[in-house]
Amino acid sequence: MNEQGPVMSFKCTYFAIVVLLTIQQAKLQTTDKEWFDRFLRTGEACKSNTCQLGDLTCECFLTIDHALTMRYRGEGQPAVLLKPDKGKAVRFDNGHPFERSREDTFILADGYKSRIVIVVNGKFPGPTITAREGQEVIVHVRNLMHTDSTTIHWHGLHQKKTPWSDGVAFVTQCPILPGQNYTYKFNAKPFGTSFYHAHIGDQRTMGLYGPLIIIPTPGQQISSQQEKDEFFVAIIQDWNHDDDEDAL
Repeated sequence: MNEQGPVMSFKCTYFAIVVLLTIQQAKLQTTDKEWFDRFLRTGEACKSNTCQLGDLTCECFLTIDHALTMRYRGEGQPAVLLKPDKGKAVRFDNGHPFERSREDTFILADGYKSRIVIVVNGKFPGPTITAREGQEVIVHVRNLMHTDSTTIHWHGLHQKKTPWSDGVAFVTQCPILPGQNYTYKFNAKPFGTSFYHAHIGDQRTMGLYGPLIIIPTPGQQISSQQEKDEFFVAIIQDWNHDDDEDAL
């Protein structure tokens, strides 16, 4: 009994430490919902510790939802409808202008009138996804639209050995239903500048699209080198003043 006592005490102590470490590790792990919510607040798309040169993966989170253009809603405040006035957005009710610092907090579009659009992480169009050639791209998609299903197609990527990530509804996958999540996994090839977009109905012209850039591996021969380090991304898409289902 005397010999077994210390052994049993050591085993119990070791087991208790393992349990505590496991619980602590679980607390430190960020859940998918927390990542979705974080990028919904920031408007960005991908984890900062992925997608860089030398990383094996590029992991991103996209939340899909509806929104109205020409409308501002401050935290804890009722929504305010906006209207254009001499190149600026002003309040529809009293004509008071908005500070320029607030211009990133609402969707202006072309400023013609308020209409429904689809936003990705609160942005219209969606945020840029930039990966390195050869990385495994992992994109978690959360559909918060109340009634619409969706899929996302990754334009220009060959999807070799990953046809289920091509985003063609009822062909390569079932649509992502309202309230559901879906994870796309594919290899970032070939390199180049392209875009991701919805593959159901008129969702692309409503705003479900964004730039997709695959940076070539170092030493890769490309047709023309980027001048300097300064560049910007421009993306062009169809746009209707009427709701898209009425314009089609």
